[in-house]
Amino acid sequence: MKKMNKKGFTLIELLAVIVVLAIIMVIATQQINKTIKQSRADSFLSSAKIIKKNAELLCTQDNGSITVEDLSEMSNLSEDYTLSADGNEVILKGTSGEFKNLDTTLIDENDLPSGIEMPTESYDNKTLNISLPDGCTSSTSTSK
Repeated sequence: MKKMNKKGFTLIELLAVIVVLAIIMVIATQQINKTIKQSRADSFLSSAKIIKKNAELLCTQDNGSITVEDLSEMSNLSEDYTLSADGNEVILKGTSGEFKNLDTTLIDENDLPSGIEMPTESYDNKTLNISLPDGCTSSTSTSK
């Protein structure tokens, strides 16, 4: 009998390669999603730090009274954030876009500087409370 030279892969070998590639793809996708979520949380915290510094600057310039509009304008916030005033505290909230499904539990408590905290009773997991310096108060709108 003649011996035939068969070149190529068997069906089993091709299926094994496809299964291995699928497993690698699932693992890589999970890691990429985790990295994206972590970078969003880090960006949110970074914005809170900028707002805290700008609030301190505005308080010294405006004799202890600031407005949310002035703070938002100075901090150059995108539409993905909203600021609201609560006496001696400003509340930063992620509202849309990349912060719609923000998980602030990815923010390490040790990374929070003094004056920025996550509310314990937060129902939506998308807010940070920013305390203003002593003697500084905030209001929602400009009183002119």
